Amino acid sequence: MPERNNQRNMKTIIVFFFLVFSGLNLLGQDSYRLKRVVVRYDHGEKNIREKYYVIRPPLYFTFRPQERTKHGLYQSFLFNGNISEKRKYKLGEVLWYQRFDHQGRVREEHADSTGITIHREFHNRYLLQRRQFKNGLKHGTWITNSRVFLNKKTEEYDNGELVSAILKEFTEFEKHEHFSFSALTITDLITGDVNYSVFAPPLYATMRFPDELMAIGENVSICVEITEYENCNHTYALTNSIGPETDRVTMDMFDEYTSVLSDFKERHNIECKNESYPICVFFKFY
Repeated sequence: MPERNNQRNMKTIIVFFFLVFSGLNLLGQDSYRLKRVVVRYDHGEKNIREKYYVIRPPLYFTFRPQERTKHGLYQSFLFNGNISEKRKYKLGEVLWYQRFDHQGRVREEHADSTGITIHREFHNRYLLQRRQFKNGLKHGTWITNSRVFLNKKTEEYDNGELVSAILKEFTEFEKHEHFSFSALTITDLITGDVNYSVFAPPLYATMRFPDELMAIGENVSICVEITEYENCNHTYALTNSIGPETDRVTMDMFDEYTSVLSDFKERHNIECKNESYPICVFFKFY
């Protein structure tokens, strides 16, 4: 029983890093009498294959489904119930569509009115590639991730012309109790400029919240200001306070952050500068 109570008291801390820095929408629905159509798989009362709306035809067309005009949201499903395709119709014309993979992730979408087509490729649940075209030309944001997700290339196109290309290369992540770090190299593939920095992704940790947070019973955040010096020493100062227990938990985290970050930057030959930036810890209740 005490163990179960402890589990109930487990909440989640989310650490985010801030360096200074639905429903059915039928077009023109009021003007038309719509009929809902549901097509099911054989031998499956709950296994919907398609569902959509049509403009209700005149009486003499009632038994001619091919004469019905689709209008609004169309959806088709796999036998397992996962979404396969969505389309938006206006008076029988497809305005846009989305196609999904077997796990329900968007792999392709097309907006006919703007000429935009987007292709996505996933590895497990992670995005490997995103490609976007406008009227057949490269346009908008293109993303390419390596399969180990240590390289990421982001390109921006404007009607077929490459206007920006950035390559981000990460080292293997070095994990600590409260934080993880990776050395990050950012290369501008157009100008050749290279920048070296530290990347610290958000951390999700589960722990028992201090009693003062349990009494508040709502999501709170505590922020600190990190100060970095040219000799790679780091200090921090709380910029807001919730209470002594919560402050202590926060300071324990940033004691680790400031100590391991200095060593990490030195080992990876990352330049330290005289600068300050804020970081916030979010205490989130579920």
